[in-house]
Amino acid sequence: MATMAKWRGKKWVVSSKKIASIENLSFAYQKKSDNDAMEAFSLSFSTTLHSGAGVNVRAEIESWSKLVTKTDYFYLGGKKLGPKLQLHSVSVTDATIDDFGRMRLATLDFTLKEKEKATPAADGTSAVNVGAQTSDKAEKKPSNSQVSNAPIRLM
Repeated sequence: MATMAKWRGKKWVVSSKKIASIENLSFAYQKKSDNDAMEAFSLSFSTTLHSGAGVNVRAEIESWSKLVTKTDYFYLGGKKLGPKLQLHSVSVTDATIDDFGRMRLATLDFTLKEKEKATPAADGTSAVNVGAQTSDKAEKKPSNSQVSNAPIRLM
């Protein structure tokens, strides 16, 4: 069995029992136009699922639908390709249905992208650290003049 690629437990393999190969692989390393930073890495490709090649087409589509938004490293030929990638979309095209409504053939188009890093606030602070200051809390604290003016009794 030859493993072409894998991502999050999913494998594209070619064997005597199953054929699932990668087609139309596309990715880019690109500089942002306004500075020396890099654009988020993205990767796209397609695969054709065929029931005659040992694939349960419908079950495979359903399992991929549950992985949209998940992240992991993509391995091509046993080596990482790019940073950790998030599955943004899985599109199903060219589906062929038999007389009983079973999917026999479909092409899946995948788009994976580098997960965007959190953007810091304009003043350089993280949104997690933004909160009320001690001085703000003191201003909002209710005052109870009845308690402070009450006579003290000793028993």
